[in-house]
Order: sequence, then C-alpha cells, then structure tokens
Amino acid sequence: LPRTVGDNRGVSPSDPETIQRLRREGRFREALGMARQLLIGQKRASDLPPIELADAARLVATLEAATALSAEDQSQLAEADRLGGEVARLYAAQQLPEAIDAARRQLAIRSRLQGRDHPETASCLNDLSLCLQDRGDLEGAEAPLREALSARRKRLGTEHPDTAESLNDLARLYWLRG
Repeated sequence: LPRTVGDNRGVSPSDPETIQRLRREGRFREALGMARQLLIGQKRASDLPPIELADAARLVATLEAATALSAEDQSQLAEADRLGGEVARLYAAQQLPEAIDAARRQLAIRSRLQGRDHPETASCLNDLSLCLQDRGDLEGAEAPLREALSARRKRLGTEHPDTAESLNDLARLYWLRG
C-alpha cells in the first residue's frame, strides 16, 4: 500500500523524502545528519550501484556547503528547494508561464549559491528547458538544456542517468525543431 501523509511506518529517519522536506524547511543541519546516515547505510549495501553511492556522497557535500552559508542564504536555498516542487506541480498542471517563472527564480538562487555547474543547478536548467519546450519556445529551450548537459557531463560523468536525461531531452528538442 502507498504511504499516506503522516504515516511513518517503515520509513527510515534518513529517508530521502524526509531529507528533502527538511531542506524545504531550511533545516539543513538536520538534513545533513540524515544524509550522512543514508550514506553510511548505502556504503554497507554491497549490491548498490556506484552511481547511487556517489549521489549520496554528493548530497552530503551539498548539505555541508549549505550549512556553511549565512542564515539568509540558507533561507534562500530552502526557497529554491520549495520552488523545485512548485515547478513540478505547475508543469504537471500545464501552467507553463507560472512554471517558467518559478524555474527562473529557482535557477537564479541556485546559480548564485551553488554555482552554474552544480548538479542541482543543472536540474533547474533542464526543467526550465522542458517548460520552454512545452510552451513552444524551442529556440529558447536549447541554451539552458545545453548548459545542463555540459554541467552534468562535467560533474556527474557521461554514464550518470541525469546526464543521459539531458542528452535525451536535447535529442527530443532537435526532433521537435525538425
């Protein structure tokens, strides 16, 4: 059965959803502790793909950097995490102008605080591109998608599923453009 809101049965205290919720709330120190627990658990799992272990280590590094930020910057980073959820909700509802606006605001925050080549910034770029594509701005969608692909290749490598996602999205864009 799917887990319902407020139902914590069978959920690890280091569950990725809990970590994400803490991030949206600006509770980065708590999220970091849980991410470290998650990483330790994943290191113990002998059958875990190396990419998943690297992603868990990258999450810890991202949260370590977040805890070093000023209180104001942490608040802004939490806003970026909230905006990510908002972009997904608006995109699913096909409220594309609003989704594009939220994606641009999230991108501005992440670019300033995490850098343009950070994997989370690359995800923002990829999401912005998809919103622009679906709105019919195929020309405007190319630059953020190319930047996302470049950042993902640099930071995640060519074998990472997120890099493959950007490459696939770029191929789809070229197909749509004809």
